[in-house]
Amino acid sequence: MIKLFRKTRKSLLMDQKTNRYIKYAVGETLLVIIGILIALQVSNWNKKRMDTNSYNIILSSLVTDLNNDVAELRNLIAVSKYQNEIISRILNNTNIPSESLISIINTLCFNPESFTPNTSSFDILLNYGSFDLLQLKEVSTEVQSLYNSALKINQESYMDRNKLIAEIIRPLIMKSGHVFIDVKNTITIKQIELLELLHTNKELRGHLLELFIINDILITERLDPLNEKFKDVAINLKARSKN
Repeated sequence: MIKLFRKTRKSLLMDQKTNRYIKYAVGETLLVIIGILIALQVSNWNKKRMDTNSYNIILSSLVTDLNNDVAELRNLIAVSKYQNEIISRILNNTNIPSESLISIINTLCFNPESFTPNTSSFDILLNYGSFDLLQLKEVSTEVQSLYNSALKINQESYMDRNKLIAEIIRPLIMKSGHVFIDVKNTITIKQIELLELLHTNKELRGHLLELFIINDILITERLDPLNEKFKDVAINLKARSKN
């Protein structure tokens, strides 16, 4: 093609056909410009298509992470509810089967909890600056708000809960001499003495009531609302990935 253009130009110059040469040169230039514009358009189209694919992949990955977080929140809610059921039975002096005592001790003494959301997809986006490339700034704001709420729960509610268990309730029960743990972390108990401790020790029962209140606030004011927010954002992002 280039050889053909050169040959034609040379022929026009040799024949001293200046007007035709100028028209030809202009036409040739226009063809080159049009070719460049087409190439740029194709390049931009390919980049937009790649960005769209990356956008959908990132949203899909975020949705997966958020759904996993929803499952974890449901589990934490169930744990706190179960712990409160046990505390309620103790405080109401409800009959507690002796075979359930070891499980109860595990729940009351050795059950520190916290909520750590899966931020792997979000971290990738931040590290590679994908929010700027893929117009995901509003998504980053939504997701970052969720993670900040989770951090607040860990710093406030769970810190208070776990401190109460580790520093007060567990030592009270262990110092009673009715619960023993060997080197393999196997728990053995004195059933009758432990039941009496749970039903009569006012200091212990007072702290169990405190734990019950912390759990209740944690569930109703923290975990349940946060769980709904995680579900809403996951549904929203899933809908966006389909558009």
